[in-house]
Amino acid sequence: MASLTAIILAAGRSTRMGSPKPLMPLGETTFLGRLITAYRQLELPLRVVLGPDWRNVTDRQPVSVETLLINPRPELGPLSSLLIALADLPEGATGILVHPVDHPLVRLETLRSLAQLHGKRPDRILVPTFQGKKGHPTLFPSGVFDELQKAPLDQGARSVVYAEPERLLMFETDDPGILRNIDTPDDYARWVGTDQI
Repeated sequence: MASLTAIILAAGRSTRMGSPKPLMPLGETTFLGRLITAYRQLELPLRVVLGPDWRNVTDRQPVSVETLLINPRPELGPLSSLLIALADLPEGATGILVHPVDHPLVRLETLRSLAQLHGKRPDRILVPTFQGKKGHPTLFPSGVFDELQKAPLDQGARSVVYAEPERLLMFETDDPGILRNIDTPDDYARWVGTDQI
């Protein structure tokens, strides 16, 4: 799994949530803290892309210097953050596991299974599903890195995912966390609980 790099996209302005999503409480940690811990447990190389308020985030949720990347213009969309991470991958990376910070409830075992499946099918884009519904994170093999770099910012990585259906592999899981996009206070209350705030 060492040739697979995890990328946590956490540069958005969190306007719908009203406070920085990376710092939203989750148990004894934060959204970002939970994801960092998970990928450290898997011993995967990691990149965390934060926005212009990165100091505010890292003051409360430490991110190692070798992991941290800054997107000065997150308003350009998630792909703009992904491109910054693509330019800073470890040598020999065979794929990237792209994880939006607002999907913090994905189980560790799901992440492990995606990484293991990449070892068996290194040419496929892997998308986890739950009861047939597509979720996050998405795994992109190195064979599509050039396409990601050329994709329109307004269409994002989705345009690469669906460009050639034959290279897309859906991975059915029993993990509803892949679908739980916690983007608003109502989402947070539903999936995490107001007692966390």
